[in-house]
Amino acid sequence: MKKSRFSAEEKMVIVLTGLKGNKTVAAICKEYGISQAQYYKWRDRFLEAGRSALESPENTNQVQQLEKKIQELEQIIGKQAIVIETLKKDCHTEWRQIARQLIEQGFSISEAMKYLGMSRSGYYYKKRGYKRKRDDGDVIGEILLLKGKHPSFGYRRIWAMLRRRGWKINKKRVYRVMKENGLLLESKRKKVRK
Repeated sequence: MKKSRFSAEEKMVIVLTGLKGNKTVAAICKEYGISQAQYYKWRDRFLEAGRSALESPENTNQVQQLEKKIQELEQIIGKQAIVIETLKKDCHTEWRQIARQLIEQGFSISEAMKYLGMSRSGYYYKKRGYKRKRDDGDVIGEILLLKGKHPSFGYRRIWAMLRRRGWKINKKRVYRVMKENGLLLESKRKKVRK
């Protein structure tokens, strides 16, 4: 029975047959179609570690690969558990805050954004516009004072007078403040003949 590959069970049967001593090693090798060197190699492995040593190196490599895959999956599951817990706690929180919490727990920015379904550029994006609402109270007081003295002045002349008085103020801000407080003049319209 010449066979190129033997399972771990078959190798164990061959080695145990030789260890019993009922047959000679040469007879066993001839019966199973293996060399004596192969038999002694299996016997030595068997005596060192038992059945697990008789398994082929391919199987041990496969086991190692599977164990490595299990470790990788456990890491992924651990990360997802952290993400789920964070999302459960903070379901009403802004997603940037959730992302910051994930990053503090050891995730990279790209991983955190992937779990949240957002892009990295979205994480770094900052809205433009006013950072805080400006306090226009002092400006309004000064504009009202000037408007009281010069009721026919528009926002451009009021702006120029404020600049002469030392105010560092933009023309658009003067326009906005005057518009919000109803201090703008109505523009003159040309009469159109019909």
